[in-house]
Amino acid sequence: MLKNEKGQAVAPKTVTMTKKDFEDQGNTRVYWLGGGGTMINDHGTVIMIDPLLEGFDMPLLIDMPIDVKDVPHVDAILVSHVDNDHYSRPTCRD
Repeated sequence: MLKNEKGQAVAPKTVTMTKKDFEDQGNTRVYWLGGGGTMINDHGTVIMIDPLLEGFDMPLLIDMPIDVKDVPHVDAILVSHVDNDHYSRPTCRD
């Protein structure tokens, strides 16, 4: 586990996502979007769970894996609850 100078756990370096991650890879892949967010790509069907790619009201400690403007398509979004660390109106709209 990575820790900062204060001994707090920190996330590893962000793995940047590309448009290829949204294409049919011939299998099922799971991606971490940061925070509670996850993307599942099942043979090209893309589902985002609690995506928070923009519009968070506090500074984030990680870089986002993809800019919302670079997301080519999403087939479904699941929001588990509307706390601001799981739901972003700008991300869902854009």
